Amino acid sequence: MNPIAVTELTRLGSSLLSRGIESISGKPSPQSDPSVFANELSSAEAKPEVIDIEDVKSQLLKDPTLANFFKQNTDNTIHVDRLADGSMRLVSSSGDFFTLEKNSKVCQLASDFHTKCLESNKNLSPSRTNSVLLIS
Repeated sequence: MNPIAVTELTRLGSSLLSRGIESISGKPSPQSDPSVFANELSSAEAKPEVIDIEDVKSQLLKDPTLANFFKQNTDNTIHVDRLADGSMRLVSSSGDFFTLEKNSKVCQLASDFHTKCLESNKNLSPSRTNSVLLIS
């Protein structure tokens, strides 16, 4: 079969299907409203918030959730690791660890810190792969 004919038949079928669904549901499709595209485009073009590694690090060090962990592990090196389920774990050189709940604010901070460190090649652990140093 001719590839051009197949393409045109596919477009025709898609167009008919969209119009049929639109007439049944009574809602216009997002493709027919140009303002939807313009809004999506402008939000995609907006500059993302720049995350400063040192700011995130200081927020983590000041977090009350982690205060007891830091107090118990003074003078130890602390690494930040990402777990398979998306949660984060702080691991002390003493062997102690603290797992952060996946949807918590402090977990998001640790995730931001981990990601930015890996992207910028800063605070990388020389002894642990894909781990970053929070306290060395």
